[in-house]
Amino acid sequence: TAAEQELTTSPAIANAVDASVTAAVAELLGDQQIWAAADQTLTTLLTDLLGDQPVQDAVADWVATAVNERLGFGPISVVGDQIGAAVVTLITNPVIQTGLIGVLDTLISDFFGTTGVVNAFSQAAGTLASAALTGDLTTVWPQVQEALRANTDVQAGIQTAVVDAVAAFLGDTAVWTAVDQTLSATIRTLTSDPTVLDAIATTISEQVTTALGEPLGAAVGPQVGAAVAALISNPAVVNGLLGVADTLVSDFISAFGVVPALSDTAGEFALALLTGATLAEAITAAEQELTTSPAIANAVD
Repeated sequence: TAAEQELTTSPAIANAVDASVTAAVAELLGDQQIWAAADQTLTTLLTDLLGDQPVQDAVADWVATAVNERLGFGPISVVGDQIGAAVVTLITNPVIQTGLIGVLDTLISDFFGTTGVVNAFSQAAGTLASAALTGDLTTVWPQVQEALRANTDVQAGIQTAVVDAVAAFLGDTAVWTAVDQTLSATIRTLTSDPTVLDAIATTISEQVTTALGEPLGAAVGPQVGAAVAALISNPAVVNGLLGVADTLVSDFISAFGVVPALSDTAGEFALALLTGATLAEAITAAEQELTTSPAIANAVD
């Protein structure tokens, strides 16, 4: 109607909507009771998701596929399946779940607790409400997104929240005890599973056969494959692998400067994604940062 048209094109009405929504959202985001309720809801959601069988199956399949893309599909793919199962064991471990809930809680509280973040989001909400009134939402929405990405307070909030959350998670000794136990159990499973050992023997045999060619490869390959499988399943070797794995994990994470290096890199990774980098670009930058970190180099050494 003419009256509606006049109201939607009125600068005074648009400004009033902008101001009122901005104030309302600022009050909403500053209400600690609301954040407590949101935190409880998200905690319940995370717990339910991690305990959901279809979610666990999807995670196991995703991890198995990622591992097998590295190892090569075929008989050796049983290794990916075992690692996928180990990851599910981890995420269903109450200790890990508590750690992940802590990560989520830190991300939210630190992000919205950063100076200027609530103001940035409340102003964005006001701008969007005004645009919705005037019919400009399609045009304004990308502009608001870009403004939030470029906002230095939002950038600082993302970086701070991710750094703090990752540092807390990596610094949790209970988490690493659970990881160590799962890693040890996975090594024992992999080195005692006949299917896995057969797959390893077959893969080694094929590689040796290809490298040496016929007829020598065909004669030597199966024997080398069988020898490697026997070595891997030897209790002395298994115990040695368990000791190496335990030492690598505990010594590496506890080494001076490693947790700050990893958490800082995670913060830079999140900031890169926020400011427009692709996932591949962010991963490459993170890898570069870690490979040039003195703390990581010293820990590896």
